[in-house]
Parts: sequence; structure tokens; C-alpha cells
Amino acid sequence: MTKICPICGYRNRDSAEYCERCLFNLSDTDDLNPKAENEEGIEGMEEGLGVYCPNGHWNPPGAKFCQVCGVPLEDKDTQEELLLPPEESEEEEKGQIMKIYKLVSHDAEFLVELSLYKGKIKEMLIGRKSGKNIPDVDLTGLKGAEVVSRRHANLILDGNEGEIYVVDLGSTNGTFVNGEKLKPGEKIKLKIGDEILFGKALRFVLEEG
Repeated sequence: MTKICPICGYRNRDSAEYCERCLFNLSDTDDLNPKAENEEGIEGMEEGLGVYCPNGHWNPPGAKFCQVCGVPLEDKDTQEELLLPPEESEEEEKGQIMKIYKLVSHDAEFLVELSLYKGKIKEMLIGRKSGKNIPDVDLTGLKGAEVVSRRHANLILDGNEGEIYVVDLGSTNGTFVNGEKLKPGEKIKLKIGDEILFGKALRFVLEEG
């Protein structure tokens, strides 16, 4: 059995507490019957079309306001909407690097370099690719990645404070820091040597660059 999100129509696993597409709290409604009126899904959902609001919630093509948090969305002329988090321009990427870290999975032999730019804040989406939607840190294909949500967690590289934070995005199997499970939306500061688990299967350690 699946849980159909009443906001975006996405089919979630029965154990999901939050919609993997738009982060809607599925416990807020009892009407999640897969035979419900929206079983066919919302137009554009199957093709992966849609637009993410600044808070990371998915919305169908043509939406003017986020259906979850209500923030206004940018006007679009076509239905070829945002499939990936917006890329930073060259101007945004330029700047003085404050610190460089590495997020390392020694088991999977997988490494992500994290550069903090002075005065800039950057978010990196961690998850698995789905259609044309590819996260900044794509864990697809790694051993254990099947328990990672498409939009699992965000890494926040804060060049103002010189810190790195991790935020769980309501993932199905959770994000853990040093064995402690994060609450959805909870922002946790990371330090060198911290162990981060995505879905209790993929283990990463924050190291100096």
C-alpha cells in the first residue's frame, strides 16, 4: 500500500511520515487512500516537471505560490520548470575560500569536497536522482543507497560563520549524526570527525580538506 500525498500527488511508501517530493506531513490527514481522487497524480508529476520553493517544497508547473508554506514562486513562461536546485552563477562562485572540508564514505570510496566561500551561504541537496532531477550529492549506485530518499537532506555551507550544517528533509529512513536521529527540518552543526548516516546505511565522516 502507498500513501498518496494530498498536496502533490506523489506516491510514498506506507511507512513514510513526510512526502518525499514536497515534504508535506502525511500524518496531518487521514485521507491517503491510494484509490483517492488524485490517484492519477498531478499534471507534470510523472514527467518530473515542477518547481521547488525556496524552502525545498515541490509544486506543480504553473504554481504561483507554494502549496505547503505559501511563499511566492517565480513566474515561468513554460512548463519546463526547475528540475534541479538552481545553479550558482560564476559571480556567486567567485570569492575567497575560507575553509575546505571533505565528506568521506570510506566504505563506498566516495568523497565530496565542501568549500566555504567568505560571506556566502550555499545549500547542497543530498539524495538520489529521479528522472531529470539530480541532487548536488547524488548517492545513486552506492551500496545502501536504496534506503536514501530522493530529497534526503541538505548540507548548508555557511561562509559567514565558517560552519557546515546538515538538515534532514523529512526523509523516509532518517538522517543520523553520531547515532542521534535528526528531526525533520532540524539544523545540526557539524564538526570534524562527526559521523553522518543517511538512512542508517550510508556512513560518512566529516574531515578536513
